[in-house]
Amino acid sequence: MISLQNVSVVRKPFRLHIESLRLHPGITVLVGKNGSGKSTLLQLLATVIQPESGEIRYGDKTAQRHLPLIRSHIGFLPAGLELYEEMTPVKLLNYLGQLKGMERLDEQIGGLLADFALERIQHRKIKTL
Repeated sequence: MISLQNVSVVRKPFRLHIESLRLHPGITVLVGKNGSGKSTLLQLLATVIQPESGEIRYGDKTAQRHLPLIRSHIGFLPAGLELYEEMTPVKLLNYLGQLKGMERLDEQIGGLLADFALERIQHRKIKTL
């Protein structure tokens, strides 16, 4: 369960304040008008941004104390994501793995490159693929 308590974020002129919210395992639908705070809430939940006040708990853990562990369990794809065209597949996987707090990156990256038959092109720039 994810719980938010007195969470506030200010992005002038917008202010998002959530007095109390609990998200239980399962599917949650988030709807609202443009500018109502949907993307800001998702960024908070994904630990992309931190609240200016209040607390977000992921079970018994908080981002302040357990950020790598929490991020290792989150999948978040923001709108408008662009790949780093100057990076190679191996460098991109290493970068993304570090963001997720993954350990033993070399062996995991090697496995992924093999699974997707990318070993032959692992050092070519993404923009050339």
